[in-house]
Amino acid sequence: MERRTCWKIWWRRLRRDVEGLVADLEAADPQVRQAACWALGDLGNRRAVTPLVALLQKGDPLARRMAAWVLWVMAGRGVPGVEAAAPVLGLAMRDSDPGLRGNAVRALTDLAVHGCDQARELLVTALNDKDDQVRRDAARQLRYVDGEDVLEALIAALQDPQAEVRKRAIFSLRGKRNRRVIEPLRAALSDQDEQVRYCALLALQELGAAPAEGEASAS
Repeated sequence: MERRTCWKIWWRRLRRDVEGLVADLEAADPQVRQAACWALGDLGNRRAVTPLVALLQKGDPLARRMAAWVLWVMAGRGVPGVEAAAPVLGLAMRDSDPGLRGNAVRALTDLAVHGCDQARELLVTALNDKDDQVRRDAARQLRYVDGEDVLEALIAALQDPQAEVRKRAIFSLRGKRNRRVIEPLRAALSDQDEQVRYCALLALQELGAAPAEGEASAS
């Protein structure tokens, strides 16, 4: 990116010129688009949500990753209007690009934490996705999200066919500090996977509900 262009974006950021930065999202130079995304994320203005969602849908791979990253930053700050991006982020979390997928699932998590019901529901639904990676991502991120539906979904995920999903579900349940998870975690002590059993034991110990030594060995 030319120095002159760099200064132009910096100046727009300084002047809080959201419209100018949004226009730069259509630039031919991918570095310009990337810099404009970064500046919009730094400003955190709700007027950027719609063009960022459009970029997330139709941009090149780098632009889509950056758009999801900016929406994640804005969601973390609680910028009003970002919840409108939830449906497109829900699609992006199933993308084949791991960078895009990671940014999208983190953005949905922060939206859910800030009270966006649709984002929470998308993460819960993702625990039943046919893609193993999507289920792993959802199981990990739901640690930060509260709700009865979240708790029930994580408990159900202890029966997932993939051991990594079950481990991440245990990790998330471990952070809930809810006595309702004790019996499902005790049942996980009989899991066929050794690491899952170990994770369940650690979670129970942290909750002050670990079985006696002989009982654990029998499991």
